[in-house]
Amino acid sequence: YLHIEFATHSVMIVEGMPAESFLDEQNDRSFFDTGSDIAALRPVLPNLNDPSHSARACAPLAMTPAASRDVWQTLFDRAIALGYVAPARTISADPELYLLADSTPVFPIQRSSTEATFVLRTSPVTLRLISRASSPSQIDRDADDWRILGVAVREICYRSADSTDMFAADNPVLNEGWQDVESDSSGAWRWTNGNARLPRPNGSVTVTVRFFAQPAYLTNEPVTTKVSRAA
Repeated sequence: YLHIEFATHSVMIVEGMPAESFLDEQNDRSFFDTGSDIAALRPVLPNLNDPSHSARACAPLAMTPAASRDVWQTLFDRAIALGYVAPARTISADPELYLLADSTPVFPIQRSSTEATFVLRTSPVTLRLISRASSPSQIDRDADDWRILGVAVREICYRSADSTDMFAADNPVLNEGWQDVESDSSGAWRWTNGNARLPRPNGSVTVTVRFFAQPAYLTNEPVTTKVSRAA
């Protein structure tokens, strides 16, 4: 498809339908810098709900579920009237958690809702915490959270025969694949995006990951189908 940018945000008529031009909400030109690759049709663009964006838009931005509910319901009702079937969604509470030590998956020897324990026999060059990941807004329209969330981690512990290393959620070494730190009266946590880099361990260690929360996960990409209606 074509994404057209004008000097100011505008409404265009495309094949008889109104459509918006590109609104640079993040001052990020890499959206167009795809080289020889095809740009993702559904790129992940977090932090779009910013009041400053409305100042650059040609019309008020309906970025929250409450603001867009009437339009969404109208389009949904029209689709059903045209014979489309609401997509089926499969939701799971299982994060399918494992470590990726270089290219080797390492599955937990013990896991509960609050922690998971892994054993690394060797020291990998790279270590990643892998899980399912979903956006809350994909599962619940009323969830005004567009982030891709894997698991919420409180702390990570590396334990070997002669040492113990603890990494709290606010440790700056937790950066690639991690969301910003959050906290409440119970302490701090940090969400992964489903593929988070961990510090490199020194030798054989037992890795314990302690969780704050694990959300529900969308395990299939909904596909809208159309059925023939009886006359």
